[in-house]
Amino acid sequence: MSDPEDSEALARRLVGGPGYRVVRRVRAHDVFADPVGETKVGGLLDTETTGLDRRHDQIIELAIIAFEYGDRGHVCRALDRFQAFADPGHPIPATRSRPTSWN
Repeated sequence: MSDPEDSEALARRLVGGPGYRVVRRVRAHDVFADPVGETKVGGLLDTETTGLDRRHDQIIELAIIAFEYGDRGHVCRALDRFQAFADPGHPIPATRSRPTSWN
């Protein structure tokens, strides 16, 4: 289904039915605000794991975004993005797949 209008119509039908949750794609933006004063570069790291025990669980997703921010701490623009996935080699427990939408 490549037509966004068809996809949105289907999403509206599913939302109206019992037992469905629809997650819509968020479009990435690169520019958020004009810089005021001197800018700095920061980074944000996000991980998803198969659990909380570092001896047995694994990182299954790694995402990093580099960004430029202004004197007042507001993000001006995204500079670069990285995302990688790892197959843990076994099914992801339901206790982890529910909150992260992993299947």
